[in-house]
Amino acid sequence: MPQQAGYGGGPGYGMPMPPRKPGEATVLVPGARIQFDGGAPLELASLMYRFLARLLDIVMVGAVVSAVLLPLAIIFGRDSGVFGTSATITSGYAVLYPLIMMIYEAIGLGKRGRTFGKKIMGLRVVTRSSSAHGSGLGAGPAMSRALLVPGLGVLNILLYLGSAALLLYFLSPVFDPRGRRGWHDLVAKTYVISTKPAF
Repeated sequence: MPQQAGYGGGPGYGMPMPPRKPGEATVLVPGARIQFDGGAPLELASLMYRFLARLLDIVMVGAVVSAVLLPLAIIFGRDSGVFGTSATITSGYAVLYPLIMMIYEAIGLGKRGRTFGKKIMGLRVVTRSSSAHGSGLGAGPAMSRALLVPGLGVLNILLYLGSAALLLYFLSPVFDPRGRRGWHDLVAKTYVISTKPAF
């Protein structure tokens, strides 16, 4: 009886490779390495690097939104006293922050496959077509991924519907030990890979 290929691509494990959907990569080493048809093997980004990249993006976009809102809050909120200024900033963040973050994410991933935080952490978001030539995702996958990134776009509503659901969404890459894909990656058919060695 012939042996079937295991998850690592080698024979003997007795577990057949699960079928792939169009555009998905072959998992060479679960949670560590993938390969698109005809391409070179790619290292998956660690969950810690993904978290740090997201944190950098949150801080950077938050600083930009603060720089825009603070002068507006002082100008328009001064008639209402200190609480008016605070309410102006809070309301502005609730609307402006998710919008700017979504645009920032979509442009960065669409053109280069990375945001500023991902660039610093040595990460890139790829699809089957963008992995070979190092370009961005293009408008469609970038926008669909940006719309579904936790705390951005349509998912900002989850803040009001339940923090547990938002937490699950943030942790969704943990639920996929083979490809480390979050639910937003699954929708956009993307993977987050490392472009530099881990320290």
